[in-house]
Amino acid sequence: MMNNSFVLRMSDQLAARLTHEFGETPADQIRGATRLAFGRLPADEEITVGAAFINEHGLPAYCRVLFNSNEFLYVD
Repeated sequence: MMNNSFVLRMSDQLAARLTHEFGETPADQIRGATRLAFGRLPADEEITVGAAFINEHGLPAYCRVLFNSNEFLYVD
């Protein structure tokens, strides 16, 4: 699923939505993405690590990470 064309397109779409709804600040984008993907607020460490990842790899890549996380793929 990681590099599936559908996941890549949806990552781009989510990144565009996050930018539109939550602005350009990575911390705000991470808060929005975590609420949309997981239904919860992110921990402080998730914001710190996520912001560094976004600054290095971009928001669409971060969205792809969320889509491929165990928390997104599997329901307890």
